[in-house]
Amino acid sequence: MYFQSEIYSCDVVSEENVRKAVKLFCSVLSSTDIDETTKHSLLILQDYFIKCLPFEGSGVWKSAKVYFLKDNRFILQSGPGIHPMRVLFNIKGEASIEKMTHPGPTDSHRSTQAHPPVSRQRSKSARVVRPAAQSTSGDKQKHFEFPCEEINQRSVGKAILRFCGNEGTVDNSNKATLRRLLQALISYVPLEPQTRWKDAEVKIYDDDCDVYRIYSGNGQNRFVGTFDGMGNARIVRAKYDKSECCVM
Repeated sequence: MYFQSEIYSCDVVSEENVRKAVKLFCSVLSSTDIDETTKHSLLILQDYFIKCLPFEGSGVWKSAKVYFLKDNRFILQSGPGIHPMRVLFNIKGEASIEKMTHPGPTDSHRSTQAHPPVSRQRSKSARVVRPAAQSTSGDKQKHFEFPCEEINQRSVGKAILRFCGNEGTVDNSNKATLRRLLQALISYVPLEPQTRWKDAEVKIYDDDCDVYRIYSGNGQNRFVGTFDGMGNARIVRAKYDKSECCVM
């Protein structure tokens, strides 16, 4: 299947521009199960990538070309983009960053990927979007938080009431997605040691890319709600240690 590339162009790769780029990428996806999975994958990679930004010098981020996921459909570029890299999930299903050589006729990435990186010259199939000078408040990602002493089935149930309303409430697609992920968290909680949930953080994204954060203690044990390739809601652990953020 062929996709048009979405390129977000900016002066420097920063947290703000990463969030703007991913919001653009999510906005072009449809509401099919496959695209919903892609959207949640992008949001997980967004958070991971932002955590990794401090581990590269400013010179890199002023001239970077960042490919999200394996198909090179989503690209964030600053300046001439002479530092290409890919943000994706490795074979273990963990978020990672891989440095790339410049795409060229003999580049190994071209021969191994289903959709090769676009060249530095603008492709006819690519749609380039440059950020406006100012963004309205309506374009900003919203954050909702639910603090608790311990993340358990009871506290998650209270979070569902706060974020989604009572069971039986008519949900729009946005609330329905959020409710499914929170219910998956209720099922997942017993699978981890109880002590882990006393210092934990769970982030969940809705269809509008807004963030819902449930946390306890110092939040050092991080989890993310997402969908697998079959459209099933699931909870995955997220690692943001410095060793995990090193660019390979």
